[in-house]
Amino acid sequence: MAVSAASLLSSSALANTETISVPQIVNETTLQDVGKHLASYNEFFLTELGAIWVDGVQLDLSNVKLTGNHVRLQVGGPDFPYQNAKAISSGGSLTVGSITATGTNIIHVIGTTNRDSTLTVKGDINASNLDVWINGKNTNTNTKISVEGNFTETEDSKISAQYNGILEVKGGLTVNISDKGSFYIANSKNVPISLKVGKDFTFSNHITKNNNFDPNGLFFDASIGTAAAEIGGDFILQGANDAPTTYFQIANSKGAGVKAANIQVIGSDNNTTSLLFSRFSIVNVGSGNGVIELRPDGNNSKVQLFIGESDYKAKSILASELKMNQSEGSDGIFVFLNNNVQDLKQNLMTWNPFAPN
Repeated sequence: MAVSAASLLSSSALANTETISVPQIVNETTLQDVGKHLASYNEFFLTELGAIWVDGVQLDLSNVKLTGNHVRLQVGGPDFPYQNAKAISSGGSLTVGSITATGTNIIHVIGTTNRDSTLTVKGDINASNLDVWINGKNTNTNTKISVEGNFTETEDSKISAQYNGILEVKGGLTVNISDKGSFYIANSKNVPISLKVGKDFTFSNHITKNNNFDPNGLFFDASIGTAAAEIGGDFILQGANDAPTTYFQIANSKGAGVKAANIQVIGSDNNTTSLLFSRFSIVNVGSGNGVIELRPDGNNSKVQLFIGESDYKAKSILASELKMNQSEGSDGIFVFLNNNVQDLKQNLMTWNPFAPN
């Protein structure tokens, strides 16, 4: 039975804040009671033992703000680890107003063969240490997180959309994570767009372990690979102050590849910022009218762009200009054409990167 829990109470009956300190399972058996209770509040504070699992039903909490230092949400999946419970159905749909989370937080949306699994956030997500896992399990159903506002993740946060999982952010996406965090959009065979961002996508990671990385490797902590992405605004790779390394990779592109209005690679103090268009990548910047800008911005700041790698070519890089802007005190700009010199010769002449600003 798919019933909207919000319809069980009028808006005038909404209370204020409720603390959720035990797991809440909402399925066909519990929707009338648990769903009614959850829909009676306009804000939840989730404690260390609090969690919400939607199993096979539609739960509309679009007027409810979720806050706390242990926000745990799950839609779909065969079991619920927080209460050792097994699913009685599959998939499901959860809609909430907004999410503000600190501490240790988890959002899992898990696909199924016969029913969609979706989480919709009507406003913003602002979270630190949030583990987002969208696992479509290679099904043809819809496995998706949709954020109608802005989505900001910091500290040790992780985002993963795989196996036909979809992340859609209608506002801007900002990911500013430590070396314990990760961002990985990958392995989507049947989904035209795995990542869709309406405005700018700003990414920064603070890699403090060392300053050395192999540009011929695959990075599973900062990449879009074997998937397609569409960014309505700019893709901005922002170096982190005093962190030795910041990097991002686009590889093994599917479909139309990765689209963005413009691409900016911006360095920072005492930082090397590297963008890799590696094996078989497809990059479309403003439908050929956009700009790729490389800008070391700070003392001892270095910016690097790798096009292709030692054994693999980048497949297609489409842009109108490669712009280099070096600030005083920076360590320079480096462009590496690995295995793509002939393919990109005409493009490089069109970009004319050595022309004055």
